[in-house]
Amino acid sequence: MPKRRGKRRARWFSGLLLGLLGISAYLGWQVLGSSAFFKVSQVEVRGDSQQIITGEIMTSVRGQSLIFFPAEAVSKHLAKNLLISRVDFERQFPGKIIASVHYREPVLSWQSQTGRYLISRDGVAYAPSGAEQVPQVSDPTSHLELGDRLSSVQVGTTLNVLKAIGERFTVLTMSIKGRDVLINLSSGTLVSLDGAGDLTRQVSALQLILSQAKIEGRLPKTIDLRFSKPVVTF
Repeated sequence: MPKRRGKRRARWFSGLLLGLLGISAYLGWQVLGSSAFFKVSQVEVRGDSQQIITGEIMTSVRGQSLIFFPAEAVSKHLAKNLLISRVDFERQFPGKIIASVHYREPVLSWQSQTGRYLISRDGVAYAPSGAEQVPQVSDPTSHLELGDRLSSVQVGTTLNVLKAIGERFTVLTMSIKGRDVLINLSSGTLVSLDGAGDLTRQVSALQLILSQAKIEGRLPKTIDLRFSKPVVTF
């Protein structure tokens, strides 16, 4: 019997201790969350050179609890603006937050059936394309619209082709349909590549063909490098 009483007493003390800890944590949370000392009174915005979301950041941040400020949720909300890639927040006690704004930057200009859009590295069509100096890509089968996202395969294939080709040739336009890539060089030659194949081998073959054509004094109209043996027409 004394042993049972001891166990009940131990459980009672454990429950009491947990209750006191819970109450203390709640009171601490209330004090810290409501304390004017930890309210955000200063907001510094960096990187928003075009003043796109500075006002919205100020509204979202000022007056919040520095300790319990929901940085991830606010950043996600602000990034609904397609021009914004992300917003990072840094807390400085007792009451300051620094917001660093990162704009999307174009890596491609993509023509679809609905229009031409700037594409960021993560594949988002975030703005209509203008006179930006970025590679021009066309996909006649695409229904891409503003706010849509290209797949990582599409972006990866495009950038890989441009990296392989662009170091040696000037690309005016590029069209992608599945794994077939059609490139219009500044010389006027149309080049067909296998975007999923060995790009290094294909580019080397292209260089060899164009070098030989230059010696002969005539440029090919088309060069098809999708097969084991290139097909060239003049």
